[in-house]
Amino acid sequence: FDPVLMARRYEATFGPSSEYGSLADNAKGQNKGWRNGSVLDFVRGAAEGKPELARGSATDFQSDAVTKIIPITCVYAGRPELMEMCEAAIRVTQNNDKAVALGCSAARILEGCILGKSCEVSVLDSTACLPHSFGSLREEFTGILTEVYSMRKERDIEVVVADFGQDLEGPKKAMARSCMPPYCLQVPSYIVATDPPSYAAAVRKSIMAGGDSAPRSAFVGACMGATMVGGGIGGDDGVPLSW
Repeated sequence: FDPVLMARRYEATFGPSSEYGSLADNAKGQNKGWRNGSVLDFVRGAAEGKPELARGSATDFQSDAVTKIIPITCVYAGRPELMEMCEAAIRVTQNNDKAVALGCSAARILEGCILGKSCEVSVLDSTACLPHSFGSLREEFTGILTEVYSMRKERDIEVVVADFGQDLEGPKKAMARSCMPPYCLQVPSYIVATDPPSYAAAVRKSIMAGGDSAPRSAFVGACMGATMVGGGIGGDDGVPLSW
């Protein structure tokens, strides 16, 4: 994995010369298509002439940190450089420790699934495999995923989402379905930890939870695809042929 190559492809895909257009055309750079917060910061950094690996957002730690690690983990699962490669990928557009801790926690869950652990054990074991250099963030995400593990027998996604958002008030309760941590890790990790009966059932549960369902479902789908080797494509357990 080469983070410089990744940065160049990001610039080619989302930069001012891409089909998304110039940032100058619109204050948010959304005149020809949606660019999320971290991508916008990356593109601004490119426009300012910053080095390729110095454009990542210092303040964005949303769920794209989770989706970035899926292909990286598929390549590096079981190898000592997994955390290093995940961190390098995340920092291309999200250059802050919280985004790295979020993405690396997700990577350890997916790695466990790929290496043959059960879904629930993969969730429980994930933070124990995080680098100690993460410090207080390691403790924070350990607490988050320990809570998820304790709720794995609750089958009603609405009950679980409500519980995750119980400390939020009024309209902010919708944040429990959002792309922000800890929720963007809690909800998909809960779905994985319940050991769903099939690939389709897991992804449908993610979609029905509402909110930021696209990256959440990508992560759930990756974990389920890794654990359901016998399901494959089609059949009762695998990826539906219609998908």
